[in-house]
Amino acid sequence: RARLDPRVIYEETILRDGLDGVKVLYAPQLKFTTPRIVSQIAEFQRRGGVLIADKELLPVLKADVTVPLMAFEAPPESDHAEDVDRMESERDPQARTRKATVRAKTYMQESADFIRRELAVRGYVAPADSSSADIVVYGRRFGDVPYLFAINDRRTFGDYVGQWGRVMEKGEPNEGWVQVQDPSGAIGAVYELSKGGELPFARRDSRIRVPVRYETNDGRLFVFLKSKIAKVEADVQDAVRRGGKLSVAMTVRDANGRPVAALLPVDIRLYDAAGREIDGVGYSVAENGVAKVEFTTNVDDADGDYRLVCADRASGITISKTIRQK
Repeated sequence: RARLDPRVIYEETILRDGLDGVKVLYAPQLKFTTPRIVSQIAEFQRRGGVLIADKELLPVLKADVTVPLMAFEAPPESDHAEDVDRMESERDPQARTRKATVRAKTYMQESADFIRRELAVRGYVAPADSSSADIVVYGRRFGDVPYLFAINDRRTFGDYVGQWGRVMEKGEPNEGWVQVQDPSGAIGAVYELSKGGELPFARRDSRIRVPVRYETNDGRLFVFLKSKIAKVEADVQDAVRRGGKLSVAMTVRDANGRPVAALLPVDIRLYDAAGREIDGVGYSVAENGVAKVEFTTNVDDADGDYRLVCADRASGITISKTIRQK
């Protein structure tokens, strides 16, 4: 909710690697842990790390930022099936349950805004951000190429069958922006990978900002490249026998003619002379701009030439090649 690009970290990982590289550690309801973990967290704070926790934090540790406890409803008075059914039947789904769900989301978003303010005072700037707590962002990288998942979490109550009122399952339209840091000014093009296409963006100080628009609660996946995608090539043999193997090397090149140093979704398909698709490959990935795949043709393929189609899903650039049947 706070759009701080979180990762889950396990006690085993802390014991093995420590907390090197971690800037902020959120430890909800940390009532129990081992002395070694306590020592690691204490050392993390001595090095300038920020510990966020709630009132249930172990007394031996002291939080830098204390947030409200994320608990919304008291546990049932009984876990016997008949008692639970009775208590559920006494609920008013139009009032109590629905209001509690709305209140829980509001409570979480207010707590998230509090965390953002407290971290901003301490100089922490999230590597990825959005215009609203309803646009949840997660950043990832491949080498020095940033990727950003942006999910629309604006929802309301639909016609869910079951414990209605506990879940806002119906997505609503939303719009705003997402952004990533670009301190060196290296980013020159932005592409959306789930639907495809180049997107407009604005440069604000050391950040790249991209507008987003949703019709329901779906998601977007953005890649931020140094230069635009300009060309797609396919290196493939001239001929293949029916029942033989066909090797393909597809390359996605940038405006400077170099293979794009990123992970890019591609679509590579092979068709026989009758237009029937040969089993295999389809969606694949070009690593550092190159995807190498292999097809096995069928002994009963139609007489005539094969057709290879290679598409870069980011830019939409598609090429087609004819392979002679021996």
